Amino acid sequence: MKMSKLDNTECVSCQQLIQNIMTNKSYLGLISNHLYRNVLCTVLQYMMSDAEMQTISSRLLNCKSLKDLLSVVLTILERRHNKRLFSLVLHWVYFSQNGLTLAELIELGGNDPDLLPILFDLESVEILVSINGLVKFVHSVCKETVFRHLSIPKNIDDASTRTIRQNLVDLFEKKLTLGCVSYRVADELPAQLAALKDKESLFKCLSSIFVFVHLYRRGRLTTLVNYWKILSRDTSAVKDIYCSALQSILDESKDESSFNEQITMLYDLLGDFYKDLGLFSIAQKLLEKSLELKEEHLEPDDILLTRSYFLLARLFTQWKKYQTAEEYLKQALECNDVSTEGASSSIATILEFLAMLCQHQEKGKDADIYRKNAIGLRDTHFFQHELVSIKLSLVECTQLAVTLSESASSHVTLEETTGWLVSISFIYFHLKQYSEAAEVLQQALRYLTKDNNGDMQNYQAVIDIQCKLSFVYTTMGQNDKAEAMLERALNIYFTLNLLEDPNLATVINSLVKLYRSQKRMDSLERLHRSHMKAIERYYGVDDTRVAHVINELAVHLSKMNKFEEAIELYEQAMNVYINQLGFQDVHVSEVLGNLAHLFSEQRQGDLAAHYHNVSANPNRIVEDLLPKQ
Repeated sequence: MKMSKLDNTECVSCQQLIQNIMTNKSYLGLISNHLYRNVLCTVLQYMMSDAEMQTISSRLLNCKSLKDLLSVVLTILERRHNKRLFSLVLHWVYFSQNGLTLAELIELGGNDPDLLPILFDLESVEILVSINGLVKFVHSVCKETVFRHLSIPKNIDDASTRTIRQNLVDLFEKKLTLGCVSYRVADELPAQLAALKDKESLFKCLSSIFVFVHLYRRGRLTTLVNYWKILSRDTSAVKDIYCSALQSILDESKDESSFNEQITMLYDLLGDFYKDLGLFSIAQKLLEKSLELKEEHLEPDDILLTRSYFLLARLFTQWKKYQTAEEYLKQALECNDVSTEGASSSIATILEFLAMLCQHQEKGKDADIYRKNAIGLRDTHFFQHELVSIKLSLVECTQLAVTLSESASSHVTLEETTGWLVSISFIYFHLKQYSEAAEVLQQALRYLTKDNNGDMQNYQAVIDIQCKLSFVYTTMGQNDKAEAMLERALNIYFTLNLLEDPNLATVINSLVKLYRSQKRMDSLERLHRSHMKAIERYYGVDDTRVAHVINELAVHLSKMNKFEEAIELYEQAMNVYINQLGFQDVHVSEVLGNLAHLFSEQRQGDLAAHYHNVSANPNRIVEDLLPKQ
């Protein structure tokens, strides 16, 4: 049963219900939960045309947790569908190892036409979701709620639980019997058989070389070993089982030369598996057999040969036979041509492996050489082979953002467009494509200021982009452009009296750093004076924040040898601190220390010593300020 569209009256009612919850303080924590909000809004709209609306809405509004809400939703949906099939679908997904595909669910449901509407509704209310083709629970809370709603017994030997698991076993066991062994069979069948404690069937399943291939190739070594532990098989027994399975395949394919690649793949996987189990001698035989077959049928520079050398090197490294491992890695290097597309990354991996081996053998210099070469290759590989495609994608993204913003039918806002452009520039910057980053940021800035409103419209976004542009220009060494951006940002702050904005200090400090790097002391003085005038207008002359800036200006004037004006400003700042904070305040100590430094620069040692002593005295009084005659 699909969701019905709402008429205007229904929409108003739905909005009123949601508004009631939004204004209720007890619901604020729940409404902030994305999943709770989505489920609630979806169900309210879903139920609007139902005759039981008043009862249902009351039940929904009484839900004080996400679990309670989901439980009510499950009850509602259960009444709307075939109850037995609804329960089965939830059971199948609950007991599956990693979720189920739509095709698997349809097969389990016997092609029942009611199955798809059930799945549609469960996905609509965000209990189930399809990820990479697998239907699973949206969140662990959904799974816990289903467990409680279906009263699933905790006892794994319960008859109903075993029936559901047997459904799954029958589905995947049929595929195994038909030889259709996919990663889905390898994921689900052993897990279900282990849960059912059906050791005979589990042994038969694990003995399939193709189940092994799918599990081991996807990094499920621990899972595979745990399954064999359930069957009380040690590594020696496991080795014999898979060697026997491999031999059976070899016997069947003696006259099939086209099967060689699959056989070498099995040799490689089994050899790597035995290496992980610590059966080094057996692993060596299998990997060397694979190498022998490849050398017989393939070209000397084939990538499959490189893989064999690499696997053997890993084996001998774990076996602590480092010299042999090093020899195989050098052979792998000889197979790779750096000019071949995609080879740089492979060669870099081999070089990193060699560096590690040299480190183990205390060949520090050789290790450093290999490591530097690997880093150089990776950088070259990335910038030469991947950067072009990434830049093309970024250009397309930029064009799409611009197109959407200029389209009359598009609902994309100015903030969204500039947000996209800023994100694109961020990627350019981290790719060290600074000019492209600056160009995209300039484009974003033009969009924000294109309506002849200047920098003052959308000022927060404008300032943010101007600061980002200044950073990019500074990185590029274009200090003049960086300075222009920062000065524009500062002008906005001063014009709009945004003196309490925490980012103002960042802009001022960036300008100070730029001016100092260029030794532009006059520009620094002008900046400090502008800042002082702005905050005096905003806070008044007796505010301590004004005193902070006056003190900074005095320090700068002192460095420019403008001592008389600096002394006047120090006294002005100190008077504000004394009046507002008291003579013992730390800020007064700072100003006194600055005065001591100033007199020291003027070679007035007595005054310098006096102010230094007063600044260091925590129990000073105002009379101490005057030098003793």
